[in-house]
Amino acid sequence: MSAHLFITTIYNQMREANIVSSTEDFSKRYLKKSSKYYSVIKAQGRDANTEVLLDCLEQLAAIREYFQAKYPNTLMEQRYEKWVDIENQLAEEIAQRTTKRATIANPALKSVIQALHSISNQRNVQGQRAYA
Repeated sequence: MSAHLFITTIYNQMREANIVSSTEDFSKRYLKKSSKYYSVIKAQGRDANTEVLLDCLEQLAAIREYFQAKYPNTLMEQRYEKWVDIENQLAEEIAQRTTKRATIANPALKSVIQALHSISNQRNVQGQRAYA
């Protein structure tokens, strides 16, 4: 069993930041899995796959944005900064995994980045239409 699983690092940081209350909470609310998912993969020495990390990143960012909008208070900013730090770690790991640990050739990497920008732009346009 590996003590250096990425998902364990994320869980520990989220627990220390009082974002999650238990492994069950983490599994269900952030990983979008059964309540025992994290405990099982940890016991097996496996790490979460990239899709699960994407779910975690998406949920963490959505909940943080909700709280920031509801409680735009400077006393909470330090907590929000910690959340953003965890989000950035997740994003970095996802980027590393999806670019073969950053060994993908630059032309291919540029194509992936352009595709991500295109998706983001499409979503922005769709969001603007929804509010028009």
